[in-house]
Amino acid sequence: MADLSSIITFCSGRTKFDVNGVLIRPHDIGPTLINLPESELLANATYYGVYEILLGERVQIIFENTMSDDGDCEQHPWHLHGHDFHVVANGPDAYDAEDRILIDQIVANRSDFIVRDVVTLFPDQVVENTTSKAPCGWTAIRFVADNPGIWLTHCHLTPHQIMGKHFVLYEH
Repeated sequence: MADLSSIITFCSGRTKFDVNGVLIRPHDIGPTLINLPESELLANATYYGVYEILLGERVQIIFENTMSDDGDCEQHPWHLHGHDFHVVANGPDAYDAEDRILIDQIVANRSDFIVRDVVTLFPDQVVENTTSKAPCGWTAIRFVADNPGIWLTHCHLTPHQIMGKHFVLYEH
């Protein structure tokens, strides 16, 4: 199963967001995808916020929420273009290896997952009087890569997307 390094972690700043430690400006995505040769794009995909998935793969993405610079745990509605997905699990704090076992058990025992194209991450934790990037919960989604293309995944709050809360799935 492709797992995009298992976790898509986003950190909230006052004026920007980063995804897996990468700050991407919206106006960089289009020109980057059009102008870079495929080999260079894939060699530097993390830098550009592009994740390669192969047609037919089962893909799992873990969205992990972290505290903002202001010490708030915020909610974020994530939207995936080009695919519908199942929300298979969520939890408080940070995602870890034990959570992967939990997810596999849930998936093995359920077949009634709701199909979506947006999932809202609600904060599962509020930490008072701290400036650390404490985790605020995680949500796991799964889908089958069955639609080749270049697909944007982004926070549905427009200011958040403008501030860098997005990435691209390159499916082929």
